[in-house]
This record gives sequence, structure tokens and C-alpha cells, in this order.
Amino acid sequence: MFMVIRKIIHTFASNIQTISIRKLAAIVGILIAGMYVLLFVVPRPVTFSYAGEACVGQLTFFPDTQRTSSNNFNTHYSGGLSIGKTRIATTKLCFTPETAPSEGVANIVTAPWGWYVFRSHYKLTVPEPPRVVAAAATTVPIAITQPVIYTIDQTDTVFDYELVAAEKTSDCNVQDTTVNCSLKNLDLAQGAEHDVTLTRSFNDNTGEKLLTTTVNILPAVTITDSSPKNNQTIFDKPTSFSFVADKKLTGATARLAQVEGDKETTVSTSTSVAGHTVTVAISAELAREKNFRLTLQNAEAEDGSTIPESYVVSFTTSGGPKVTSINVGTSGVDPNARIVVTLDQPIADTVDIMKFVRISGVNAVISKQGSQLLFNVKNAARCATFSIAIDKGITSATNGLTSKEGWSYSSRINCRATATIGYSVKGRPIVAYYYGSGATTILFTGGMHGSEPSGYSTMLAWANHLDSNADKIPAGRQVVIVPNVNPDGIAANSRYNARNVNIARNFATSDWKPDIDTTSGTLVGGGGSAPMSEPETKALGALTLQLNPRLEVSYHAAGRLVGANDVADSRSIGSLYASTVGYSTMFGSSAEDIMGYGFSGQYEDYIGQKLGKPAILIELPTASGNYLNSQLNVLWKMVNI
Repeated sequence: MFMVIRKIIHTFASNIQTISIRKLAAIVGILIAGMYVLLFVVPRPVTFSYAGEACVGQLTFFPDTQRTSSNNFNTHYSGGLSIGKTRIATTKLCFTPETAPSEGVANIVTAPWGWYVFRSHYKLTVPEPPRVVAAAATTVPIAITQPVIYTIDQTDTVFDYELVAAEKTSDCNVQDTTVNCSLKNLDLAQGAEHDVTLTRSFNDNTGEKLLTTTVNILPAVTITDSSPKNNQTIFDKPTSFSFVADKKLTGATARLAQVEGDKETTVSTSTSVAGHTVTVAISAELAREKNFRLTLQNAEAEDGSTIPESYVVSFTTSGGPKVTSINVGTSGVDPNARIVVTLDQPIADTVDIMKFVRISGVNAVISKQGSQLLFNVKNAARCATFSIAIDKGITSATNGLTSKEGWSYSSRINCRATATIGYSVKGRPIVAYYYGSGATTILFTGGMHGSEPSGYSTMLAWANHLDSNADKIPAGRQVVIVPNVNPDGIAANSRYNARNVNIARNFATSDWKPDIDTTSGTLVGGGGSAPMSEPETKALGALTLQLNPRLEVSYHAAGRLVGANDVADSRSIGSLYASTVGYSTMFGSSAEDIMGYGFSGQYEDYIGQKLGKPAILIELPTASGNYLNSQLNVLWKMVNI
């Protein structure tokens, strides 16, 4: 076309003087028509580039009047001449995508005000979008701080790239033909494999999935030790703290804050790293008796791995020495006990402990050793009460601070005295427990029949109760408990002792006999070879005669019954017991009727005949169990009879 026009112009110039006006007008018309076709009819080819602008040199007058006919691309004019804010002419026309470009040809038309004349046509060829030609390595573990890298076949400034994992996304940075995708925003667990998907989008539209790969994340940095430990009390005056990791570190940041309720005040520190250790140096001495929170905010290893989350340690600074424990309770202390009061920190050697520590109520030698105060009690009276007092002002050997508060503690020497009153057939000891020091004794026994351990359990619990409550025993009374009269029978769960004798039928009464009645008939030799022939019977009989008790109460099972030996006020005492716990009575001959067999050589009758004292027998509801709670009220009534 240009060659034709050029030839026409040359011919016209050579023959202009010989051409008529009509021919001249025709030639000019042909020239103008050719130029119009060239400029406004024939499409101009343009190739789209993903790397930058797709532009052509184009003289355009009044570009702001131009309207573009295209659903996929916008036009932009630049260069040329402007007067004020009015652009008169531009020399460059560029095309930018309005939607995601796709491979093919786009026909674009521009015209002043969208007219059908002076319409410029452009044929925009769009190549295939960039393709991923190299995926991220899937076999070599990478650190969570390292990017996942992909390679594309051409530079791309048009699309946005993202990495997606478990519905979380991370933006990617495109540099030339490399796509670098950060893992930091994906919350991936370190030390595990994860599937990640590279996506591509245009103007924040839904991303196109390009490919999915598996990345292997290096194990996280693990903190293996810290100073201080969590919830520790700091007694010294530290100048630094430290964290130890399982990998060599390249950097770390930490924060120390004083905590008061919801308020945190940052403490000035500096952080350094050497090998596996993070050191947090403190700029000034920490306030005392305050709460602090030390946070290792992040730490990165040489391989790029990090701690998965902040590592937090809470601690408290101490004041002066405080008592943390004492090795005795509020009762039951041995008369020659070594009482140890432990403080939370060592006591300074310069402290004269006798100026600050006292014990009253018992005699004791007082000393100190490290963080302990020692009280060596000597021959304290049974059931004596005593008190320990520690004044404020004791100086710490660790930090030089002094205690701001005093401390006191009250307790009581063991009220129980024990005595072995004899031994069973197999040599097991029979033990009596003594409480109180009055002249009038109330005697309690249990475990006479080994197949009825509830009596033994209840009496043992009664003794343990008196260990802490013996001060409630009236001044003129003594309580004696023999929880286990028949230890061989209890051990074998047998009604009889180790010689197959029912020791409850072996006492020297007027009706003793060697062969006894039982629920299954006569037991030959069940009453023993002679009255008091058994060692268990001898032991209990001798104790009973020695004590000459005001009342004896023995425990058997099972039946919710109360019997009496019909001596003195035994029936009234039995009735009181029964009415208190809701049991029935079995007095006199009714006992044999209820039980279904006859009795002989009974312990209760022995007490009545030898001492003329009342004795009652309690049949607990079941053979096993501990009935202290249901009996406790009436037990104290018996003590006060």
C-alpha cells in the first residue's frame, strides 16, 4: 500500500503541470482514501507480553475523546502534546488486560466518541500464559523460614501468585522467571510433610490451581532447658537468664515483663546468642516479691528452623525467708520427736537463731542447719500441748533480705500410749492403746472373731480418731482400746484362733465348757482345753483384771444388736447404746434365742463374775466394713458413762 501511494505521489509530482484540475482532485481523493484505509480500516498487529506493556507508536489527536470497543482490554495513551489538563495529541497507545488474558487473538477498536468513522483497528495476539517448568524440591527438607521456589517459562507481571495449604494462603513474589513463595503465613507444623498448591489469579479473582507439591519442613527448634524454671521462686539476685535449644542458633529475641494483674511492665534487657544458648541479660536488679514473665519470642537455628511458638516462663522473686513446711501435724507428735521447720531459703550464718525462735510447752534443743530449724524434743509429757514461734527479721544467706512476717504453730504430743499385752498362738502381738490418765477406765475391744473384721476396723478407726481428739476425754477418765484380740484369726479370716478355739468361749466363767454350741452344731474343743487355755484369752483377761474398767464394750458382727452381761447398769447402758444407733437389744435369755445357740465361757460374763462390772456386746450390721461414723456419737457417750 505504501509503495503504491509513493508511486502515485512521484508520478503526480512529475506531471503536476500537465494534469487537469479534475484529475488532480481524483488523485488527491485516491490518496486520502488510501490513507484512511491504511490508518482506520487495516488492523494493526500488536503482540501482548506478560512481562510488560503491549504498546504501539500511534499519533492520536484528542485521545480523551477515544472510546475502546473491547471486553477484555483497556487502552492507555501517553506522550505527545498537552495544553493545561487537555491532551491535544499522544504518540503511544498501550493495551492492558481487564480480565485474565488467555491465549488467542483479541480484536480491539478505538474511535472518537465511539463513532463509526475514524475507527482504528488492532489485532492483539495473546500468547500462552506462563507455564511452571520447574517445581519446588520435594525430597530435601527446608526450613519454615525458607521460601518454596518455582520456575516459570517467561517473566510475568500480569498475574498474582499464591501458595495455599489447608485453606491458608501466602503471597508469592515473582522475579524474572522465578516465583518465591513464603511459608510463614501458612501455619505449617515443623518436622512434618505438607501438601502445598501454587495458584495464579488476576485482580484478586479466584485462583487457578497450577500444581500441588509436597514439602518436607525441618523439625522445629526445641527449648530443652531454661533458667528460671516455670513457676519457680527466685531467691538470689540474678543478672541474667538463659534458654538452651537443641540446635545451634543464629538469632533470638526475648522479653521480660513484671506482671501485676492484667498489667505488664517491660523490664530492660539485652539478648545474645552463643551456640545453643540464648542469654537474656538484665539491666537492673529485679524488684522483690513480684511476679515476672520471661518470653522467648522467637529463635532461629542455623538450618533456618524456628521455635513453633513463644516459650513462656513465669517466676516470682522472693522476699526474706518464709516457712514452707513443718514435719509434724497438729497432734500425735512423739514425746522425743525431732521437729523440722523448713524455710524457703538458707539462713545466714550470722543469725543468732535463739533471738528469733522459741518453743513452749515442752523442752527442746533448738538449732539451725541450712534452711531448716531443728527442735529436738526431750521426754515430753503424753498429750502435752506445745507452740513454736518464729519472729520476723531472720536474714537470708542467699540474698541478704530479712523476713517481714513472724510464724507460729501449735501441736500436741501423742496422747496414745501403747503396750503389747500378749501374743497370739502364732506369735503375733496383741496391742492395747491408752488415752487419757484418769482413774476410771472404759475398755473397748474388737476382732475377737477373725471372721468379723468390722469390729477390728471400727476399733482401729476409733483409736485413730482419739489420736487427734484425746483432749476431749474427761479429766477423770482413761480410754483403753484393744482393736485386734485375735490377730491370727483376723489374718486367716477365721472365727477361731490358730488352735481352732473360739476365744470368746474360753474365759473362766461358771459355765465354761470345752465343747461349745455353734450354728452348725457342737464344736468339740471349741471352748479350749481349759478355761483361759489360750494365749489371747490370758492376755485380755489379765489386762481386764488390771484395769478393772467401769465399762467394757466389745464389737462383733453381724446383726444390729446390743447385748449386756446383766451386771450393775449394763442393761441401761445397752439400751442407751441401742437407742442411739437404732439397734435392737438382746438381753438375758433372748440373746440365745436370737442367735439360735447357747453361750458359755463368755468374756462379758467373765467381767461380771470376776469384777462385778458391766459389759455390753455390739453386733455391727455386717462382718466387714468400718462403722466409726455411725458409732462415733455413742462411743463418746460410753466414754462419759
